[in-house]
Amino acid sequence: MGEYIYNVQEKIEIVNGEVLEERQKCMKNFIGLGPPDLCIISKQYEPPRFVPGLKTQKISSYHWTMGVNTGSTSAAAVYLGTILDNQEKSSFGRGNYKIEQCHLISYNAFLRMDLHLELPGTSNHLTPPITYSLNSNGEKNQIEETFWTETYLSSVLRYIQGAPPFLRPVKIIPNMLKDPSDENDFLKLCSQHYWEGRKLGGFDRELYIDFKNDHSTTTTTESMEIDDSNNLLVSTLSNYFLSRNRYLPMLNFFEELQKTEPTVSVPVSIAHRLLGNIDQSISILEKSLLKSPNSTSILIELSSTLLLKNNRSNNNYNHNNNTSPVITTPGSSNSPTSSSVIITPPPTTTTTTTTTTNNNTTTTTNIDNNSTLTIQKDETLLLALKYILKALSLKPGLIGAWEIASKIFIQMGLIEWALVFLNNTPNVQLDHATDRVGRGKYQKVTPPQENPNIINVLEDEEIEFDEEPGDEVLKRLSSNTLSGDSKKYFKILVSLFKKIGWIQLVDKKNKIIDELAIALRDKHKLENNKSSGGSNNNFKKSNSNETDGNNSVNITKDGHNSVSPLTKTTRATENTLNSSSGNVNNTNTDGTDGGVNNTNTNTDSGTEPPPPQISEEPNVPKEVLWRDEDVTSDGSDIADDDLDKIDLESVTSPENTTTTTTTTTTTTTSEPKIIRPEFDENSITFENLSETLSNFIDNFGSESTKDKSKKQYISFEIEPNFNKVKLPISYNNRNLDMAFHSLFQDIKAYQGWKEEEEQKKINENVQISLKNINPNRTIPDWIRLARLAYRIGELGDAEKLFLKLISEDKSHPLVTLGLIKIFSDHGDIRNCIISSSQLSRYYSFKYKTLEMHPVIEKSILGLISNYGLQKVRNIFATLNDNSSCISGLFLDSVKWRSNGYDK
Repeated sequence: MGEYIYNVQEKIEIVNGEVLEERQKCMKNFIGLGPPDLCIISKQYEPPRFVPGLKTQKISSYHWTMGVNTGSTSAAAVYLGTILDNQEKSSFGRGNYKIEQCHLISYNAFLRMDLHLELPGTSNHLTPPITYSLNSNGEKNQIEETFWTETYLSSVLRYIQGAPPFLRPVKIIPNMLKDPSDENDFLKLCSQHYWEGRKLGGFDRELYIDFKNDHSTTTTTESMEIDDSNNLLVSTLSNYFLSRNRYLPMLNFFEELQKTEPTVSVPVSIAHRLLGNIDQSISILEKSLLKSPNSTSILIELSSTLLLKNNRSNNNYNHNNNTSPVITTPGSSNSPTSSSVIITPPPTTTTTTTTTTNNNTTTTTNIDNNSTLTIQKDETLLLALKYILKALSLKPGLIGAWEIASKIFIQMGLIEWALVFLNNTPNVQLDHATDRVGRGKYQKVTPPQENPNIINVLEDEEIEFDEEPGDEVLKRLSSNTLSGDSKKYFKILVSLFKKIGWIQLVDKKNKIIDELAIALRDKHKLENNKSSGGSNNNFKKSNSNETDGNNSVNITKDGHNSVSPLTKTTRATENTLNSSSGNVNNTNTDGTDGGVNNTNTNTDSGTEPPPPQISEEPNVPKEVLWRDEDVTSDGSDIADDDLDKIDLESVTSPENTTTTTTTTTTTTTSEPKIIRPEFDENSITFENLSETLSNFIDNFGSESTKDKSKKQYISFEIEPNFNKVKLPISYNNRNLDMAFHSLFQDIKAYQGWKEEEEQKKINENVQISLKNINPNRTIPDWIRLARLAYRIGELGDAEKLFLKLISEDKSHPLVTLGLIKIFSDHGDIRNCIISSSQLSRYYSFKYKTLEMHPVIEKSILGLISNYGLQKVRNIFATLNDNSSCISGLFLDSVKWRSNGYDK
C-alpha cells in the first residue's frame, strides 16, 4: 500500500501533468471564488529487485483540499509537509514509492491568478519551497505580500462557502477558524479588503454577475448591479455569521462600514431584524434609501423586511385570536385532490365579505370547494410592493426581485398575479459537471480515509440509496432533482397548493399563463405557415392584436394540462425515447421540432398518440410517470430531457472536474439600449392595482424588449377587482413549468399511496403494518414516500410513516434524519435532541467522522435561535445518553455568548 498517502483519497493521472495543463486552460472561465485548492503529488516507483521485467515508473496523483492556510510560504508548506510525512511505507514485495514533489495551487479570486507552491520531496524538509503566481495567459510573476493575503482570504471564503457538490476527492481540514484569534485575524483582513469585494462579483440566485463585465452589454445593464452589500465577500461573511446565530458580531462588523457606504445598511438591517428589532431595521433602510434612492439592494431588502413584518403581524393576530388560515390537505375529506383522478371542478360560486381591522381592509372570498382565499388590502404590503416594483423598473433583469414580488402577491391573496410575475422572471439554465463515483468504486482505487468528510459520506449514502431497488416511479420523480430557481418555485407552489388546493392552482395557471403561451406558439406557427406559402385549417386567425382570454381554457382529466381553443395538436409526453439510439429526444413545443408541429400526425382523430417506446439501455430512465397521460402544459417550453435531470456520470476529464458551473440565460444577445417609460411607484393604489400591474408587465416583463407594435395581447378579468387587463403573449418560464410538473407528479404519487392505505383500513382503530398495506414495496420506497410527503408539506403523514418504520424495526439513517427535520420545524426540542444524538452516534461509530451532520447542526442552532440557549440546554440536561458533539455545540455557543446573541 505504499503508493498511497495516509488518510487522503487521490486520483491517478492518465498522462502526467495533464491536470495542471487543463487547469491553466480553464482559469479564464473560473467564476466567483474559484475552485478548491489543488494538490498534485509526483511519485517515483522503484520495483523490487528480485522481480524481473519491472521498470522504474513515474506516477502523478492529485486531490482537492479546503482549509489550507495559504497566508504565507511557511503556512502553506505545512500541509505539503504532512503529505510527505504521511506517505505510507511500502510492504515487502511491492516495491518502493518515493514522493519527488508536492505541488499546491490556490486561486486568488481578487486578481484571478493562481498561487503555485512547489515543495521537493525530501525527508528533512530543508529544501525551501518554490513559489510564484501564474495568470490565465501563463505568465509567471513573483509573489508580493498583498498577493498572499488575498489568496488566504479567497481560500477561507471558499472554505466557508463549502465544496461544490460531488467533487471528488476533496480533503477538508476541519480546524480552520476554530480558534478565536484566527477568526479575529480573518475578520480584520476582511475589513481591510472590504472595498475590494466587488472584484469577486456576486450571485443573483444562481446567475453569476461579474463586476468588471456587469455594464458591458444591454443584458447585463438590466441585471443585478454589484455593490458593497451583495458581492461574494459580503454574502459569504453574512452566511458565516448567520449560520452560527452570531447576529451581534455581524452587526458590529458591518456597522462601522455603513458610515461610509449606504448600501452596507443591508447586512446591518439583517442583523437588527434577526436580533428582533424589525422596526429599527426598516428605519435604517429608509434612511439609507434617502442617500441612495436608486439602490436596488436597499429596495429589495426593504421590501423583504416589510413582507416579513406583515407575516409576523398576521401570525401574532391568528395566535391571539386562536385562528389559523384554512389549508386543504390532499387525501382529506375537504381536499380537492382526494379522488383517485384529478378532475375538473364544477363551476364555483363566491361569497365576498369585507372586514376592517387596524386600518387594513381584508376581503375574504369563500369558494364552495372548501378552499379560502384571503385578499389583504394591507398598507404594509402595498408599500413593500412599491419598493420591489421600483427595483424591477430600475433593473428588470433582477431574478430574486421577481420572486419577492410574487411572495408579496401571495401574502395579499393575489395568486394569479403571483404566477404572472413568476412567469416573467428571467430564466436561468445551469450546466453542472459532477463526479458521482460512489464510495464502493473509490475504495477499489484508493483506501478510504480514516476520518472521512461528512459531506462525502452523505453524498455516498445518497448515491447508494438511489441505487436501492424499488418503484421506478418514486425513484424518478422530478422533484428529487430540482435545484436553483425551479426548486424555489416548487416550494412556492407547495405553499399555494396547501392554501387553495391543486385544482384551483392549476385553474389559475391555465387561465392566464398557459393561454398566453398557447397564443404565442400558434402565432409563430401561423407566421411560419404564411412564410412557407402553405395553409393550415387548424389555426383560427385573429383579426386584431388583442383577444379575450376568458372562458377559453379547458382543463383535461389530470387537471394539469390545458387544451388550446385555437388548435388541436399532438402534445409532448413526458418521455419520448428513441429505441434505436436509447437517447431522449428533445420534443420542443415552440413550433421548431418534435411531435407538436408534426403535420403528418392525425390531430383530429380525438385519440392520444401511442405510448413512447422505452429503451432497454440501463442508463436511460424507464417510464417515469403514467406515460399514457400528458403532464406537460400546452405552451410549455420544456424539452423532454429537462424533465428528468440526471447528474452526469463520473467525469474523467480534469478539465470538466475543475471547471466551475457555467451559467446561461435566455437573454444573452446584445441589443440596442431599451428605452422604457419611467415608473412611478407612488401612483399604485388598491383601486388601480390590476391596471398598473398589467402596464408594468408590458413595460418591464419578459416580453418588454419587443416592439409594442408587433406584440399581441390577450385580455383577462383578473383579481383583485376582476377588471379587464391586457397581458402580452409569452412562453412559459421553463423553471416554473418544471416546478408545476414536479408538483403534479408528487401529488399523484401521494394520492396513490393514501388510497392504497385507505383500502386496507377496516376502521380507524386498526393498526396496519407496512407489509399489509403493500407487501411488494421495499423499505427505500417507504422512505421515498415519507420524504415525498415532507416535500409537499404533509408533515403529519411524513412523521407517521417515519415512526412506523422505526416501530417495525426498519431503521435507516434517512428515517432519523427526516424525523429531525420534522421535530425542528415543529419546535419539538426534546425529540429533536434525542434523534440528533442517535444519528450523530451512528455516523461517529460507523464512519468515524469528526464533523457534525449539517442537518443536525442547523436544527439545533435553529432551536437555539428560536427558543434560546438556556431552554435548549436545560432540556438537553434532562436526557441520558446524549451525543458529545451536541454538547460541544452548546459550548461553542457559550464561548461566543459575550459577543453573540441569546434570548
